[in-house]
Amino acid sequence: MKSVDIFVHSIRQVFGNLPAALRISGALFVVQAAVRLFFGPIDPQAMAESGQVSLGPLLMVTVVTLVTSLWIAVAWHRYVLLQEDTGAAVPAFRGDRIAGYFGYSILVALVLIPVAMVLGLMVGVVAAPFMTAEPTMGAALVVGLLVYVPMVMIGYRLSVVLPAAALGEPLGLPGAWNATKGETGSMLGLAVISVACAIAIQVPAPMILGDGPIGLVWQIVAQWVVVMVGASILTTLYGHYVQQRPLL
Repeated sequence: MKSVDIFVHSIRQVFGNLPAALRISGALFVVQAAVRLFFGPIDPQAMAESGQVSLGPLLMVTVVTLVTSLWIAVAWHRYVLLQEDTGAAVPAFRGDRIAGYFGYSILVALVLIPVAMVLGLMVGVVAAPFMTAEPTMGAALVVGLLVYVPMVMIGYRLSVVLPAAALGEPLGLPGAWNATKGETGSMLGLAVISVACAIAIQVPAPMILGDGPIGLVWQIVAQWVVVMVGASILTTLYGHYVQQRPLL
């Protein structure tokens, strides 16, 4: 299955180039994790309910997480697709490429938001007769996946534009959609695999390991894996569908 090939290729991309992956993302990810640890867990919903909204910490965590994540993604795309590697502890900051990447990320999100609303409405109508007054966690998870997986599938097709933005190549959302035309099945399979693996690596750990040091380390490592493999999936999709590279 092509979806499996894409996922396996993306994993090899990270762990087959582990020293470079750690060098490109390590320092920036440490900064991101340090800021989150410094300010502690931030729950906007809980803040709103309590009436105590700490905009400073919330803004700081959001900005640092956003900038470092975009920085890592752009640097990783360029490393894999252009072999760009300065060898420095922190990759080059390419403000124009990061800004373009951010802009296209917003456009993809703007497309996915109404899609999520429509999917949520459709799934809610179909699932309503089968839901009890107090839905179980399993039922809620199934309903959530029925909305989330198709969103990820559509997101993958559109997000081929992101590596193009990192490289400065003109592709656009229509170009990204056309490049993956006829690959809906592969994208759906890839979405199922990637969502399932992300849940498997991130969700059970806090329940088993708790909030202690071991659990915290696991969460940080798991998040790094999810971020890097996620960026590599987009890199692989661009390389295969736009640049016509084989899936070795």
